Amino acid sequence: MEYLVLGPTTKQQIKELLNDFIYAPVLKDQQRTLQAIAYKNTLQLKGVHNSFTYKGIFYTFDPSPPPPHFRRYRLSEELEPEMKKHLAEVKIIAKDEQAYVMGFITQMLNQSTEMEDYKRLLPDCLHPPLNLLTIVGPTNRKIFQISDEDVEILIQQNINAIGLVKQRLTMNLLI
Repeated sequence: MEYLVLGPTTKQQIKELLNDFIYAPVLKDQQRTLQAIAYKNTLQLKGVHNSFTYKGIFYTFDPSPPPPHFRRYRLSEELEPEMKKHLAEVKIIAKDEQAYVMGFITQMLNQSTEMEDYKRLLPDCLHPPLNLLTIVGPTNRKIFQISDEDVEILIQQNINAIGLVKQRLTMNLLI
């Protein structure tokens, strides 16, 4: 059980917890994809360090530092389509989906200061990480600040974001 002390950062901590719950699996998968690209590149170029440079960014997956006088290897031309595809997927998730979903979560958290309201406003699939929290302070009461009608209106207004959350959590099961 994780304890949160009620304060100015409580909502931010909850938001970060939910972000990790939703997006940690896909971020790990993206990291594995980059590692695979680096490994293939190292093999193709007969390199000595599991790393590469692409569009000015240095990617390394070698636990040891590069040897002295190390020549950074550019990404092999054969692997560029795979890297472009990977970066396009990263961009779609980060810029479109994740920003939209986290905006929705922020909006819901700003509606109240009560955990019970958060559970009413957020889809059931986001309750497991919330259930692991114990908030120390006046917010740990079993009261509602938002009427049932307002909860229903907010849920209907955010049906697309709720659908994206459910879709991402389902896709995470396939990773």
